[in-house]
Amino acid sequence: MKNRIIAKNRQLDALVQSLLDDMAGFSAGQLNRKPADGGWSAMQTAHHLLLAEEGSLKYLYKKLSAPAEFKRVGLSETWRSILLQLSLISPIKFKSPPAANPEILPENASFDELRGRWLGVREAWGQFFEQLPDELFDKAVYRHPRAGRLGFLHTLGFLKTHLKRHRKQIFKALA
Repeated sequence: MKNRIIAKNRQLDALVQSLLDDMAGFSAGQLNRKPADGGWSAMQTAHHLLLAEEGSLKYLYKKLSAPAEFKRVGLSETWRSILLQLSLISPIKFKSPPAANPEILPENASFDELRGRWLGVREAWGQFFEQLPDELFDKAVYRHPRAGRLGFLHTLGFLKTHLKRHRKQIFKALA
């Protein structure tokens, strides 16, 4: 299980790196320009993705800092994960959960700062999984605001699908 989770985390590393590499070809003005429909700029959307990863990791560290009994991942967690994934690949727009408050997204942001911070968060995810005790890899520790408790594979699946959904939004804002 540990190897599968670490491999899935590395896949997410590659997706984030690819997105950052693709965004690097745009100017600060292009990245921070809001689209005509009044949505988020490319940088705001990327910042939202960063905050989702950062907040999720902080939550896991907090949750694991105190002794607790965690339920083993089962069919209900897998089912909720599938429903979450389907909602993210659908064209339906969803309001961000309160933890991802859009009011905290910067109006103007530095791409280099975003890149450095995000790559630092990705590195921290890798360290988290390397240090995680073996007996926790099959536990439902992460709590998604809408889907409830999920296992680590489900959590990484959510982050991957979330990134893919917003990648489209980023390049739509840049068009």
